[in-house]
Amino acid sequence: MIFLVVPAVLSRAPGRGYRGAMLYVLGGGLLALAAFLGFRFVRRGLPPSPNACAKCGKTRVKLAEEDDDYWLEEGQRREEHLGTGDFDVWWCAPCEDVIVVRNARFQPTVATCEKCRGVMTPEILETVRAASFQHGGELKVQLSCGHCGFSERFMRYTPRFSRPAS
Repeated sequence: MIFLVVPAVLSRAPGRGYRGAMLYVLGGGLLALAAFLGFRFVRRGLPPSPNACAKCGKTRVKLAEEDDDYWLEEGQRREEHLGTGDFDVWWCAPCEDVIVVRNARFQPTVATCEKCRGVMTPEILETVRAASFQHGGELKVQLSCGHCGFSERFMRYTPRFSRPAS
């Protein structure tokens, strides 16, 4: 296929001769090779797809939400019930193997529990000082873990209101 392309490219380089056209062909080939190798390098760092079974290579099936609770750990079930996490369960029928994957579209923006690495949900306990145009606000916040029940309290400060530009 390349031999068919090269003569066409070589004949389209008026005034530069074969050398200039050959540099374009070699440069394009090197660029394509670099893109291919770069994609493979980047792909190597990504997690494997849950669709293909690592043991037998067959395609896995994603279980329905009502069927996946059996395969979830207690803490994962609690996270789904609280709404702080969503897990997908992928089943391979030939191997009778299952994997549990946190749903990537549901990435919580809350903290991770220092005891069990579960997801902690924030709860505002009290507004100590409301924000105004003169000063920022203060809130008492508690983070609670859905897995192990660990909780942590701290103060969070909010910015003061800004006046609209006229």
